Amino acid sequence: MRYPAFSLTLCFLTCLILIAGIATLSQAANDAPKKEKKAAKPVALKSLMTIPGDTVFADDYQKPDLDKFQKMRSRKGTWLLKGGTRCAGEDGALKLWPPTQEVAAKNAKWSTGWTRAMIRQVPQDSVIGFRFMLLPVKGQKKPPRFFFENGHHKVRVNGGADGVSLVVFDKTKKDPKFKIKAGTWYQVLFEIRGDEVVVQFGKGPTLYYRDKKIAQERIGLQFGVISKGGILLDDLLIRKVNDKARPDWPKTRKRLENAKKEPESSKK
Repeated sequence: MRYPAFSLTLCFLTCLILIAGIATLSQAANDAPKKEKKAAKPVALKSLMTIPGDTVFADDYQKPDLDKFQKMRSRKGTWLLKGGTRCAGEDGALKLWPPTQEVAAKNAKWSTGWTRAMIRQVPQDSVIGFRFMLLPVKGQKKPPRFFFENGHHKVRVNGGADGVSLVVFDKTKKDPKFKIKAGTWYQVLFEIRGDEVVVQFGKGPTLYYRDKKIAQERIGLQFGVISKGGILLDDLLIRKVNDKARPDWPKTRKRLENAKKEPESSKK
């Protein structure tokens, strides 16, 4: 009669050990480091000054239509590639990079050898959002600098190892602390309306300027890289804006005007 009792006790203890083992394995699985998911696209920046209207241009470049790109002096395409700049789709983004040395040399009179591309469909008053990444250049001591401008040398935003700046004709507002590094994605929202312009960098500064010259006619939106180097563009969205500014814009404008800024400079 002792053997059956012993067997029951042994079975009971075995079950307890199995249950404890399963619980331990389950806890270990929960505590184990989880594989990091692919980073999601950042939440879109919200306009500060304008009320966005109809969409003029939108492309997430999952399947870029390269037929929309034309070479210098062509009037057919949505984009104008300058100086032999090359383009292609890469990793769900638009890649722009410099012309070959042969092309740059052949067209030395009008080619800087830099990456430059312009999109024409830009209303006079508009809000423009996009993401960009500077492409690293092996063996290049001087880091590349990104720029985009609305109107040739009229309203320009620069970014590089020395910070970011908003250049309006001959005046510059700069934030040297926010440095643009190759290989990193950055988010931008650019608003221009009447005689005012404001540009936001995701997780970075907001630069504002007001000048009556801004209201002059400005043609096209140009993206480029100063010195050798290419760029990836993504989620480009160009919209018209309503006639009236946001109701809270006067308060926001005052805050931006009173914010600490680098001294204005007349040098680009």
